[in-house]
Amino acid sequence: MAKRNIEFEVGKYYHVFNRGVDKRNIFLDKGDLFYFFDAIILSQKEETLKNITKLEGRKKAKEIFKRLKKDDLVTIVAYCLLPNHFHFILKEKKEGGISKFMSKLGTSYVKFFNSEYERSGALFQGRYKAKEIENLEVVTAYVNLNYKHHKLDLKKDLVKTSLFEYIDKEKGERICDEKEIKKVLAEAGGLGKYKEYIKNHSIYFAENKGLKLNENSFDKDFE
Repeated sequence: MAKRNIEFEVGKYYHVFNRGVDKRNIFLDKGDLFYFFDAIILSQKEETLKNITKLEGRKKAKEIFKRLKKDDLVTIVAYCLLPNHFHFILKEKKEGGISKFMSKLGTSYVKFFNSEYERSGALFQGRYKAKEIENLEVVTAYVNLNYKHHKLDLKKDLVKTSLFEYIDKEKGERICDEKEIKKVLAEAGGLGKYKEYIKNHSIYFAENKGLKLNENSFDKDFE
């Protein structure tokens, strides 16, 4: 296995991402998406539980994990899950945290997916990629609205993003660190300016890739 070029350091932020092998979809329905989301929560802790496929078992496991005293392996700052790939912004909380978190998450999900669809072999395209982050405001904008860059519709496509944790519209479970979100919003000059910033950033990014985004669609997503 090829050696990773980056060395993770405690306290630093990283953009971590990967996609399905041969660009295949890694989420085929909402059940897959929510399993992966639960696996994110269960992979944060140093402790390991057996692969839990049933929803009731995952709910119970999460309740157990909330009572554990050991620190999380990583701090989750932002994420975006799309049909054939995912993005995270992670902060290394303890030495080896990101590597262990990603290993646990990947192993759990591949076992689930292969069992669910009666397949075998690799699901992801090699090892996940990772880049150190210098400007959180820029990269959270890219991650939170990554579905826009791929012209995906929140109501029609399999997408789950931390955008709604940032704009305080998340109606389900929140997994991003509240202090980190407040830090990003403060650097942007507040929630209103952050919304405007990520909108402008996404339009600029799309134009550089030869894409055109509907400006009105941002307001609908922000509602």
